[in-house]
Amino acid sequence: MEESLAAQKVDRFQREMWRLQLKLNHLSFPKIRYMTLQGRLPKRLYSIDVPFCPTCAYSRATRKPWRYKNGHSKLKETMEPGQCVSVDTFKSSTAGFVAQVKGTLTNKRYRVANVFIDHYSDLSFVYPQEDNTNAELLMAKIAFEDFASSCGVKVTHYHADNGRFADNAFVNDIKGQRQSISYCGVNAHHRNGKQRKE
Repeated sequence: MEESLAAQKVDRFQREMWRLQLKLNHLSFPKIRYMTLQGRLPKRLYSIDVPFCPTCAYSRATRKPWRYKNGHSKLKETMEPGQCVSVDTFKSSTAGFVAQVKGTLTNKRYRVANVFIDHYSDLSFVYPQEDNTNAELLMAKIAFEDFASSCGVKVTHYHADNGRFADNAFVNDIKGQRQSISYCGVNAHHRNGKQRKE
C-alpha cells in the first residue's frame, strides 16, 4: 500500500516536472534542476527522474548521410568560419511582402530566397528576392559577403547544386573574388549541406 502511494507521488511529481518543462519552452532538465537548487522552483523536483519528452527527442534526432563514395564525405572538414559555405535557392508558392516604410503601396513581392549556411559556425543567412535572375543571385551573394566581412569573416569556398550556381555570371564572380566552388547534383539533398560529424 505504501509503495503504491510512493509510486503515485513520484508519478505526480514527474508529470509536474514535465508540465513545467513545457511551460519553460522545453528548457533542458539539468537547467530545471539547477533552478530548483537556486530556489526558483520547488526543491521536491530535484530528485525526480527525468520524464520522457517526445518533442525534445524529436528535436535531437538528426538524419545521417546514407552513404558516401569511397566511404568519405566530398567536403573537407572546416577549421574556421568562411572556409565552406553551402548555398541553395528555394522558391515559395506563397509570395512575401516587400517591407515598405512610406510612399504608395507596392505590388512587388518576394518569391525566391537564397539560403547561405556556414559549415563551421552553423550560421544561416537568408536573402529574399523578387525573382530568380542572375542579377538577384549576385546581389544575394554580395549581401552575404558584406555581412560576413562585417563579422570579420572572408568566404573562400562555396558548395552548391549545379543549377543556378553553375551559370557563367555566378562562376565569374567567384573567380573574380578568388574563391572556389564545389557542386553536388540537383535534388541530391544528402550532399548539398553541412556534413555532421559522427
